[in-house]
Amino acid sequence: AELLKVDEAGMVNLVNKFIRDRIDQDRRQQQNREPEAQQDFSSAQEPEIPAHTEGTLDEAQEWQLIRVLIQYGNKPAEGFANMAQLIYTRIDAELIEIRDAALFYKLYFDYVTEHGELPALQYFTLHPEPKVQVKAASLLQNRNEVSHNWLDLYGIGMLNGEENYIHDVESTLGYFELKKIKIMQADIRNELHKTKDEAKMMSLMQQFIALKKTEHEILQRPGTVIVKST
Repeated sequence: AELLKVDEAGMVNLVNKFIRDRIDQDRRQQQNREPEAQQDFSSAQEPEIPAHTEGTLDEAQEWQLIRVLIQYGNKPAEGFANMAQLIYTRIDAELIEIRDAALFYKLYFDYVTEHGELPALQYFTLHPEPKVQVKAASLLQNRNEVSHNWLDLYGIGMLNGEENYIHDVESTLGYFELKKIKIMQADIRNELHKTKDEAKMMSLMQQFIALKKTEHEILQRPGTVIVKST
């Protein structure tokens, strides 16, 4: 925002809209490939949520977000009422692509809205819906390791353990935000390859530089640990 001389809040809203539009497009394409309707946790024929996700980095990353939310949501966070509020402020629910992870996220904050307090761990581990119980237990027992791809690209690792929950949360949010930034950078590169208009090219390059600056700032956060030179 400083580089482009624009209002920061307006730029955040623009970036979020850009990502939401991209995700909506991807979802429509996915639905065209898979016409069978998806169903909610409450549906009688709902698809089973696996106890342990062995899918893509995106899946592991987004389930990691849910894990730190339900495990550390009630922990203190500087400048916020708690860690849950910090996570809610930093992560737009519409940016969570994995459908069942998005449902967990919504389940958590719907509870906050309804009861005026954070849900305890037991709300998920003893939830009336068995699939919620199984997934919650799995998230708390099986911590996904950082992908080698992330280590190779950024040289980042995570600090483990209850006493390092701030680092755990920040690292998780960092991975989530970096992934979104990478999507936007790729789209800008594609646009640069297609356009011949100099003014548009300059605008796109400014956007790309701003994203690279944000990427660098994320990598410098206290919650990330540099484990090798990059």
